[in-house]
Amino acid sequence: MSRDHRDLRLYTDSIRHGRLLAMKSVHAGGFGITNTVANPVLIPLLRSRLGVGLGRHLAVVEYVGRRTGQRHRLVTQYSLDGTKVHIEVGGADRKTWWRNFQSPAPVHLRLAGVDRDGTAVAVKQGEQVVLEALLGGQEP
Repeated sequence: MSRDHRDLRLYTDSIRHGRLLAMKSVHAGGFGITNTVANPVLIPLLRSRLGVGLGRHLAVVEYVGRRTGQRHRLVTQYSLDGTKVHIEVGGADRKTWWRNFQSPAPVHLRLAGVDRDGTAVAVKQGEQVVLEALLGGQEP
């Protein structure tokens, strides 16, 4: 396999249940394939009626870039604790999107078929970065 070849594997428990068990890049550093292939497929799916089940584990995160002013969308896993959403940024040292939240910033989330607005901030915990979003526009 050439170094530039990327492969993305989606593992589901069945077509009927449609639950995503894992999504991983087979080649390290395969974020580009996720951004160009998986996100364009998953975002419309998560915004549809079929995405309600997947949306219990995957969120569509929408934000405006702090330098460009452009709207961005991405898909990520999340956990929900009341009105607080936690998003662990895997491979944060190789990703830049979370830096838009170094100061509290508005975020729009699609969670289990429901659109929610909030305010998010990136919190560093050692090498790990966690995006904490408080739904309803309050600061986390």
